Amino acid sequence: MSQVEVKGSTLATVYFTLQGVGTLISLNAFLNGLDYFNEKFPDADVFTKLPIAFNGAQLFTNLFLAKIISKFPLRTRVLIPLIVTSCLLVTLPITANILSGTTFGFWVVMAMLFVMGNFNCVYQGSLSGFASSFPFKYTSFFLMGTGIAGIVMNILRSLAIVSFAKLEGGALIGILVYFTAAGLILVACLIIHPGFGR
Repeated sequence: MSQVEVKGSTLATVYFTLQGVGTLISLNAFLNGLDYFNEKFPDADVFTKLPIAFNGAQLFTNLFLAKIISKFPLRTRVLIPLIVTSCLLVTLPITANILSGTTFGFWVVMAMLFVMGNFNCVYQGSLSGFASSFPFKYTSFFLMGTGIAGIVMNILRSLAIVSFAKLEGGALIGILVYFTAAGLILVACLIIHPGFGR
């Protein structure tokens, strides 16, 4: 089997599924939260520009990904992006709320998403490569995790909207709970990696 008998197949299954979820959780989190950002920046073309910031960053970073992978060990390429991305996820809705309705605030959110996209690209590329060094079934679990990410964030966003809709300030509370939940999933990815990855 290799890789020390895949560190126990149950751990490997959990690890790659969870990391698959982690690689797409930030993208799905902010896409499902675009309604909130549209409410905060009604004069900006939120539904077009915010995804461009994240996806443009990923495209940009992909140009340098081979060099990044050759310079930094896997642990660095996984843990640092997870820390940065989880912090950005939690601070995104707070920033949008504080700087609501301002052009400056919109560009700050755009910049945060650009940074998140850069780090997510490094994390996603690193984990995709790492999964490919194991038997193929673990790549399948990793890819299954990417699908689970979308479903989980859809469910969490729906629950957040319904649960806090009638509260004063419910939109902010709901989005904070939602983004914090996404951040906690990334923290789980961070915690499991040192026990498994290099």
